[in-house]
Amino acid sequence: MPAMAAQDTGLSDIAAALRIAPTALLLYNSSSESPPSSPLLSRLALDTAQLTHKSPDAIAAAILQAHSISACLSYVPSKTESPSSRLWSALSTALVDIHKMPGGYETGDTTDRKIAALRDVMDARWPWQRAAGRVRGVLDDTQGDVGEDHWGMPLKRRGVINEVVAAVWAVQRGMRRDQSFRETLLSAVAIGGSPYAVAGLAGAMYGAYRGLSNIPESWVDAVDVSSRVRLDRVATDLYAPHSTMSAGELMRYDNDRRIYNAYLS
Repeated sequence: MPAMAAQDTGLSDIAAALRIAPTALLLYNSSSESPPSSPLLSRLALDTAQLTHKSPDAIAAAILQAHSISACLSYVPSKTESPSSRLWSALSTALVDIHKMPGGYETGDTTDRKIAALRDVMDARWPWQRAAGRVRGVLDDTQGDVGEDHWGMPLKRRGVINEVVAAVWAVQRGMRRDQSFRETLLSAVAIGGSPYAVAGLAGAMYGAYRGLSNIPESWVDAVDVSSRVRLDRVATDLYAPHSTMSAGELMRYDNDRRIYNAYLS
């Protein structure tokens, strides 16, 4: 894999997580109300992220994002489980898989604490200003710049995890308040951090939850026609009814079986 051949750990940017949505869509089974196998989704997210990234933070963020989207996509209204509960469960499952990542995951405990603190904020049901301030406090543990992203903006240590956590907060708030897609993305942008990244992550989650029809037409129309046609075709192919892939089938997508063997050990 290109990124794994690099000698350093690579920049810890959010691009892998922003591109991970197709993995959740590929493994989605419309005939089942349950999310796909956790190890299967995590391995596919790991494989996809490692095409471009080697940083444990970037890969962990991609796994968290894949599980979050999958939970939103597979949720069916139920009297026994809220969409918010389904998302929390998916995050907890993803964290278990993240701790099994090849080579270890140095900031895993930090991520656990952040998500636990985030849930405390959500359960408190505080007004926007107080809740947003508390979330910013949870996320404000960066340790200086570690480079620049594609747009020349400074990258912060552990910033990618912060951005996923911030997006989860906005989506959880949207679910509990039954907000529109637009309202939820505005909340995501307002929380701070990298607005385009947090909004992109939250948009993938909440879009999976609300569906395409809830996205403002003016936003969809802003995408050029040729790109919309291509995206629609790819999404339709990924979403087509199918049974969840078996572990053996997934293994054939990877040329480096050593990664999966290490992951499963």
